[in-house]
Amino acid sequence: MVFYSVPIYKSLLKHSKPWKVAGNVGIFDKNLSQAPDLPNSAVSLQLGIPAGSKVLFFAASYGDWANALSQTTELTYADVSKSMVSYAKRRFNGKGIKKFTVADALLWPKRGEFDYLVSYVPIPLKERLPLIVLRALALAKGIRILSPGSIDAALFRQYDPRARVEKIKIPTTDGIVKMPVFFADSSVKTRFKAKVDLAAIGFLQGKEKTTVEKIRKELQRKGLGATKNDIRNSLRRICRLSFEIHGLLTNFGFEDHPAIKVVEVTP
Repeated sequence: MVFYSVPIYKSLLKHSKPWKVAGNVGIFDKNLSQAPDLPNSAVSLQLGIPAGSKVLFFAASYGDWANALSQTTELTYADVSKSMVSYAKRRFNGKGIKKFTVADALLWPKRGEFDYLVSYVPIPLKERLPLIVLRALALAKGIRILSPGSIDAALFRQYDPRARVEKIKIPTTDGIVKMPVFFADSSVKTRFKAKVDLAAIGFLQGKEKTTVEKIRKELQRKGLGATKNDIRNSLRRICRLSFEIHGLLTNFGFEDHPAIKVVEVTP
């Protein structure tokens, strides 16, 4: 038997509290924004997102970057905070963003309805980001995170060998904005690994012990033709993701938060 670390969805969902917009969301003299005026075409170009792509901008906050990107893409604004969504909707409704929704990026999207997932400084999602990136690689063509903070690009090279943090330059009315961006893109092989890992994590929720064969059968039931060796490799990748999540929680002072569990797996 072998022991593997696995993220706990329920604990991660309970951990972060949605940010709220201070004061009356109808008052705009507070100048709640993320950036100086952004040129509409430069953002998608620098992010390597083709015009017309379907984009989910998660943890979109005040919405400036989402609005700029929406001018050349079919963009859905999403934030877990109802207050933030209301504020952004009043600022940008009818200016390019196609849809506004309250949603948690750890759980949505569930199908491949978007080409790319994008976010800007998703600080409240710090410990959730590894699983959000995994979901993007399983269900979309790729993910872009502007000012990604402490995300470990090397961790995701086990899926996309070209995953990286790269500095981009975006011209604004106040000059050039230089910003680090996390890039990861999906391929047939990348998507398969990510789907297997997501399905295995889902199956292992609430389990104390299981077998590789039981995991294989569950994935087969979901249409994933994974071999036992694929499952073993998946469990190793999931362990690395779990260690990253634990490290992020520890760095922010939540080392005792029960976001990770150990499961006994018989080969």
